[in-house]
Amino acid sequence: MMKTLMLRLLLLVDGKNLALVGVKCNVDAAFFVEAEVTTMGACFRDHVGNFVAGSTQRQQATMSTLEDEAWTLLHAMKETNHRGLNRVQFESDSHALTEAIRTRHSGI
Repeated sequence: MMKTLMLRLLLLVDGKNLALVGVKCNVDAAFFVEAEVTTMGACFRDHVGNFVAGSTQRQQATMSTLEDEAWTLLHAMKETNHRGLNRVQFESDSHALTEAIRTRHSGI
């Protein structure tokens, strides 16, 4: 059984904590070293779990695991902006990414 560490980035709009309502976006990355291909996926669901939107992307590139996971989150954030979604909670199973963000955030 794999334990999942969740990354929760709550975007604030008009000073309100939007953890109670909005959209949840699950992100994940995959990489194929031999083919030098990086892929990502994002699944957007509303506050009751209904599918809202999805996004996938593939690029011919070799990245580290952390770079790939960060690229995935960045792409999902851009997709969120493109779709006009303004209350979004992002979740990732990448421990390295969550720790990198948490460490950076605690230094602010």
